[in-house]
Amino acid sequence: MRKKNIAFFSLRMLCFPFIAFSAEVKDIDVAEAKKNIENKKYDLILDVRTQEEYNGDLGHIQGSKLLPMQEIDRRMEELSSFKGKNILVYCAAGGRSSRASDILSKNGYSNVENMAGGMTEWNKRGYPVEKK
Repeated sequence: MRKKNIAFFSLRMLCFPFIAFSAEVKDIDVAEAKKNIENKKYDLILDVRTQEEYNGDLGHIQGSKLLPMQEIDRRMEELSSFKGKNILVYCAAGGRSSRASDILSKNGYSNVENMAGGMTEWNKRGYPVEKK
């Protein structure tokens, strides 16, 4: 049995090396995200909504960087200086940010947190937003 496990692991490493080394993304609620932001935990706060949403009614978190979900793959290099650093990812409700967080994780970003509930929940709680 042990030989089968070793063989399976070796085959998996050859065919899917990213699976073994991609970090797990942590989902956090908006209250924890706000506390972490106040404590300056994050090196990057990444908004993956569209430009229109970023500047729209829900606003955005002060100091966040906009990188729309649909552009993440081709603009990944813009984030390369944040590998190994703490990143918070958010969107409107948590769906796109969850997918973006997974993409980052699979590309070697090891300290990624997804803000579940997104800007919708952030606004419901009356947390501060920036609007442009």
